[in-house]
Amino acid sequence: MNLYHLAHGDFSADGDYIITKLTPDFVAEATYNLSLRECTCPAGHRSTCRHRQMLPTFLAAGHVADGYLLSWPLLVWLPPHNPDGSDPVPSAGEAPNLAERAESAPHLTSQPSTLPRRTLA
Repeated sequence: MNLYHLAHGDFSADGDYIITKLTPDFVAEATYNLSLRECTCPAGHRSTCRHRQMLPTFLAAGHVADGYLLSWPLLVWLPPHNPDGSDPVPSAGEAPNLAERAESAPHLTSQPSTLPRRTLA
């Protein structure tokens, strides 16, 4: 399961964001700059990519730079781990176990979210 975190980019007033892909152990695997029009990922040259498909989901939920993580395959939100709401992306060696983090969020279930899945047109 891959998790994604969205933050404001350098020019967030123009709709620029930074998306980070995390492993289940909360280790940053890749980071890309993106907007609704473009993305710096390897598939960014295509008409769309996974990250541009995720962006409206993050924006609609209001989860930009608030610590929430999105499990894209399941469309489930994982709440911030840090009690103060600060960015939960830990540095190496500080990553909590995913099972422990999920247990700390009792409202999470194995049921898929009710968010609609987007498909390529």
